[in-house]
Amino acid sequence: MGFHVKWVNLMMMCITTVSYSLLINGEPSEKITPSRGIRQGDPISPYLFLLCSEGLHALIENAAQTGLIRGISICRNGPRLTHLFFADDSLIFCKASIQECIHIQSILSEYEAASGQKLNREKTTLFFSKATSSSTQENIINLLGVSEVKQYEKYLGLPSFVGRGKRASFAFIKERVWSKLMGWKEKLLSQAGREVLIKAVIQALPSFAMSYFKLPSTLCHEIEVMFVNASGGSVAKNNLGSFAWKSILRGRDIISRGAKWGVGNGWNIKIFDDKWLPSGGSGRVTSPPGIHDPELRVASLIDHDLHCWKSDRVDAIFSPAEARVIKAIPLSFLDSPDWLYWPWNRSGVYSVKTGYNLAREWESLNAPSAPAQTVCNNTWKKIWNLHVPNRICTLLWRASNDSLPTKVNLTRRKMLQVDTCPNCNLELETVVHALWSCKKLDIVWLPKFAKLKEVSSSLSCFSNLMYLALQDPICVEESGPCLGARIPAYSANPCKNPKNYPCGSLEAATPGLVKVNFNGAIFSTHSSAGLGVIIRDQAGLVLAALSQNIPLPTSVEAVEVMAARRALLFAKELGFERVVVEGDSEVVIKAIKEKSLLSSGWGHLLKDIHALSHSFSCIYFLHVKRLGNRVAHSLARRSFCNPLLVWMEELPLDIVDVYNQDLGFINE
Repeated sequence: MGFHVKWVNLMMMCITTVSYSLLINGEPSEKITPSRGIRQGDPISPYLFLLCSEGLHALIENAAQTGLIRGISICRNGPRLTHLFFADDSLIFCKASIQECIHIQSILSEYEAASGQKLNREKTTLFFSKATSSSTQENIINLLGVSEVKQYEKYLGLPSFVGRGKRASFAFIKERVWSKLMGWKEKLLSQAGREVLIKAVIQALPSFAMSYFKLPSTLCHEIEVMFVNASGGSVAKNNLGSFAWKSILRGRDIISRGAKWGVGNGWNIKIFDDKWLPSGGSGRVTSPPGIHDPELRVASLIDHDLHCWKSDRVDAIFSPAEARVIKAIPLSFLDSPDWLYWPWNRSGVYSVKTGYNLAREWESLNAPSAPAQTVCNNTWKKIWNLHVPNRICTLLWRASNDSLPTKVNLTRRKMLQVDTCPNCNLELETVVHALWSCKKLDIVWLPKFAKLKEVSSSLSCFSNLMYLALQDPICVEESGPCLGARIPAYSANPCKNPKNYPCGSLEAATPGLVKVNFNGAIFSTHSSAGLGVIIRDQAGLVLAALSQNIPLPTSVEAVEVMAARRALLFAKELGFERVVVEGDSEVVIKAIKEKSLLSSGWGHLLKDIHALSHSFSCIYFLHVKRLGNRVAHSLARRSFCNPLLVWMEELPLDIVDVYNQDLGFINE
């Protein structure tokens, strides 16, 4: 392959001098020197394999250029494809002729002799097009000594061929789901255990296949029926092109429709054609172009020297509402390029789950539905969004579907003879009666839900009762907000002893470092947000503080990231070189430290923070609880009526009490 002798000798030293040691009871054993060089799992193994694969690639390319093999073309006048490599699996394409197969075999033999690797003929298969005669297929199979792939066999966990029998091609998914649901261990699980099994294990089985194919609707329905039967509930064309290609186009359409542009320098984004507004909806500008060029780019709206929007130009082109949204989009301090991101996932990266949910949402919006069904769907979502244990959500869901073993339901199934309530002996024991309207239950419900008891006296369906309790706050006005707001408050777990929180600002900073705390606040009613920053020395004394008001970004995380960026810029402007930066947003601190979420809608702000970090000789990022970030939070809240305020070695009077409390904790 043309490598120098010294390089080859160096690689051979890495291979021949390797040794291993095993951990036995936590202690490393004596070193083991393998006689056959490195084994699978060695860090250098993948790189050596890629080098060898490059040799096979060169051999096949040379044969294609000299006309020994032709490869295939996916369309007329398209480029010819001769091979595809997937790790240690390879796909080689050639004309179904004895001559080309002989050339392929000679290439593989030459590669085997040079690399020391050998073709595994038991795992090697052939696939022929429909136009290949049976005699030619038989001759090639005998020449190469390998078997022919069958229609429903799998390659890398997916069907190697999908024809008209789509259900048969993906039947293995249904079989795997069935084996998980019907195993003897699964039969011993409780209702909550089966719910965990379905959500955490079984629903993940089709995910890999759904990454590449749009599964047949009949197969999806059959799997759904299996899910429902396991959980004890009930379940309420274009033929052109191959199934695999239609699946690819379906995925492309979802990504194209759901992805949005993130604004960097604005040179790649068309103002009136592309989706770049971060707010809800389509993401496209609705203001008409008017006299402006339809091909106008977003870059024309940005002052690239000051890194801000040209407010006058934005106000002149767009409606007031859209102008407000555009001017709230934070811009990078760097000349970063525009990027596409997936706004339906926090990381900004497309996932099968979010794409599937988005496609289902679009289909439900386009499909005609009755008002009653819409009400049912809304109640369903509110039940499963309650912040309560899953067993309570499951109970409410089963009650709403009338699937609880009440006496009425058991009598209907011929399991009981009497369907009267055993507690009051007055009415039939339906779901509503057993859980709500029985006179014996008044002592439970009347103290807190007297109004709801009054307005629901005529209801006979538990789902209607749940809809009333979750939607109408008047029904529970005597006890506060509506049930949907009460239950999350019930499940909250406030800290009983705030002093147990690890509060970074309550501890003295490391000598030689200054501590920079930041926080953000949102003022939704005024479409603005606030940034607060305080810088203190190792004794906790104030060196500087900042309070700034900004247009409201689209997410809480974006506000926190902008506060972190402003904190670093503030510390840099004051000349500090060794800093500890603290914030109470665990997501933001983790993203900064791990350099993750760079593809999200606020990834360009994280890149600004990373660039600013290089301005300091020493910098640490730490996460603290809200109790340890109270001064920065108060400064952020104070920015409500002030665009920008800075204090040097002092604080405003209304924040001194909060600051003194921090000093009190330090002195303790």
